[in-house]
Amino acid sequence: MAGDGTQRDRPSSLAANVLNVPPGVPFLPALADALLEGRLVPGWEMRSPMDLPQVTIFLPTRRAARHLAEVLRARIGGTVLLPSIRPLGDVQDDLAIGADTDGLQSFELDPVMPTMERRLLLTELVLKWRRAQHRTELAEKGEGALSIPSSPADAAGLAADLAALMDQVATEEVSWDGLGGLVPDSDEFTQWWDITTRFLSIAVTAWPNVLAARGMTDPADHRRA
Repeated sequence: MAGDGTQRDRPSSLAANVLNVPPGVPFLPALADALLEGRLVPGWEMRSPMDLPQVTIFLPTRRAARHLAEVLRARIGGTVLLPSIRPLGDVQDDLAIGADTDGLQSFELDPVMPTMERRLLLTELVLKWRRAQHRTELAEKGEGALSIPSSPADAAGLAADLAALMDQVATEEVSWDGLGGLVPDSDEFTQWWDITTRFLSIAVTAWPNVLAARGMTDPADHRRA
């Protein structure tokens, strides 16, 4: 743009603050090295490990945050005060959805299903799955059917574990596709893996239908959106 040159100078000043990691180089170890060597934060140099708490680092997931903390401890050795490492993929929404804020385009998302309602509905689905599983086992194996816990308390525990797995899958942005190929064909594993894939069908098939019928969404999908 014409004028005093401010707009022309801006790209170079921004470029100085944009770094990248070459393909094939492990991201988190490279990030840790750049931080410790003073190449990551412009104008900041670590004089001692006690300076690390001055820095805040945002990473996509909690797993990445934990891994970076481990890498920094290994690089420095011993007990250290770490920088503030915050996972973007697991924080609560700070954005007022539906409102224009600092020029952001307004948008609408389905509301998040309340935690207790989500837990109860998943527990109900787990109980239905167990009843169907029991009928299938009796039909196929008779009295020698596998015994899977089926009390309401057990179902609630399985529902909580399933909800955590669903949130992790959504946060990591991975797909449920390919579950069938994770375990090799073997009589040793086939029986148990068949039960596992039937159970995970709650998350893959049944639960999306529940959300669609209620016009709601899961917390991790909401944050990601």
